[in-house]
Amino acid sequence: MSVKALRRARPGFTLIELLVVIAIIAILIALLVPAVQKVRESANRSQCQNNLHQVGVGIHNFYSNFKRYPPATARGPQGYMHGPTWWVLILPYMEQDTVYNQTSFAKSGVVSSFFFAEGGNVNKAAYQGAVFPFMRCPTSTLPEWNTVNIDDGTPNGYKAYEPCYTAILGSDRHPTTDTKANNGPVSDGGVLGMRKTMDGGVRVTEISDGTSNTIMVGEQSDWSNPLQSDPFYSDIRSSDSRGAFMGTSYVTQPRGNGSMAGCDGLGSSNCARCYNTTTIVWPIGRKIYQFASMGDERCGTPIQSAHGTGANVLFADGAVQYLNADLPVDMLKNLVDRDDGNNITLP
Repeated sequence: MSVKALRRARPGFTLIELLVVIAIIAILIALLVPAVQKVRESANRSQCQNNLHQVGVGIHNFYSNFKRYPPATARGPQGYMHGPTWWVLILPYMEQDTVYNQTSFAKSGVVSSFFFAEGGNVNKAAYQGAVFPFMRCPTSTLPEWNTVNIDDGTPNGYKAYEPCYTAILGSDRHPTTDTKANNGPVSDGGVLGMRKTMDGGVRVTEISDGTSNTIMVGEQSDWSNPLQSDPFYSDIRSSDSRGAFMGTSYVTQPRGNGSMAGCDGLGSSNCARCYNTTTIVWPIGRKIYQFASMGDERCGTPIQSAHGTGANVLFADGAVQYLNADLPVDMLKNLVDRDDGNNITLP
């Protein structure tokens, strides 16, 4: 058979055959994409858990040095109104010595804060634009940087890194909790608590429920659902767009109702601001916005994630676990209070 005859005997694809091939390819892609996304999310969730594991190592190294857990937020040796958070205190144990060694804990004036007002410019310069990958869940689409100026609320202010994890102060039913605080319940039943000094944290002996039964850090990596008209309130993390390093303006530890009222006799409700800390009010995975606990001061922001309905948590012994949304809220509260006597066995 001649070459010309062979070519005539083997014509090219018809239009119908070409469409069939395209349809098959489309089907294969449609089957492949979810599988790729599933593998990617599995890797992201593992990285998120590894982040929390690193945080746990940092906290335990802090404990080894001071024989106490770091306070969730502290007013510092000079009595800052908004002192440094637990994130600042564990930086030397997270291979972040360069930033930490530039940190100033001194202040001038009567009312001063760690990152603004008198004495804060040194720290602004040290932390401005600094990236801390272990604070970021790779699945999260939340802003990586704060979106408002912490001085006056205007956009595009001081650029501070935003975390996807928060310290847990305890639950709203612990005896220490001020359930009537203006900005939501504030507890001292957990492992990481509010303290006036940076060396005043909880000791292991105070965790009578056991370190393996007590959660100290939880994930917050997703938006509210449904989204709010103001994007600021759609981001329901406890950092409240202040970044990871500025703490609360409390003046006392929670010691029951009324204990968080007033700021050094000024009568301000701002004493119970809860930046980078939370008291457990809601179950795992709660994303429906509630101003009373997820508003401007963020005292009761829920543990939730972009990994579906559950979220990752860090226990006081350093273990990391993904907890499902079907965990009863009462059981969750048992798990965050260090000394309620309710030991929980998780599957």
